[in-house]
Amino acid sequence: MSFEIKLDKKVIQGFKKDLDRLVEVVSSSELNLHRAKSYREYTIRVVDEGTLNIRPTGTLTRYLTDDHQAESHTGGLLKAMEIKPSGKKNAEAGYFNKSKKVPDQRGKDKNLTYTQLAIIQHTGCRIPLQGDSGERVRGYFAHPDRKIYFKKDKQWLIVPPRPFMMRAMRGYLANDLDSKAAAEFIEKELSKS
Repeated sequence: MSFEIKLDKKVIQGFKKDLDRLVEVVSSSELNLHRAKSYREYTIRVVDEGTLNIRPTGTLTRYLTDDHQAESHTGGLLKAMEIKPSGKKNAEAGYFNKSKKVPDQRGKDKNLTYTQLAIIQHTGCRIPLQGDSGERVRGYFAHPDRKIYFKKDKQWLIVPPRPFMMRAMRGYLANDLDSKAAAEFIEKELSKS
């Protein structure tokens, strides 16, 4: 038994054109920028909703910061998260070397960038309360506007880690949102053809 298959040249050319367009869209830097933007939006949403199980701010932090959310004492760290191309076809979401300075509650720039603040949020830190730098820290807190005093034998002020980006990434991937963002972008781009 033999079969004869006739292929329509125009159909094959159309299929090749569609396949070439798919390869172009899938390998585009715009796809990866869309995925990074999707992760950024998800991170902002889940932190704002309080669903990441981030350790709450301590009493001292709430007192000093007027009870802003855990992501930053200015409430602006999440909004400062950027997306940018990296390499020819890749993209990243996060905080980068040339980030802006964090404003204080009066709107003046502090000597801390959003990148440095994001690192502190991720890793936590210990602020010395002894020695020359410790005296400056104690003086800052003892200012008449704050009136917070530490025992003389206290050595460190501990800022616990609140790794919101990694927790958000785990949730983002576990809910298959990266694949959904990619599929959404590909479908949108292919519908233009």
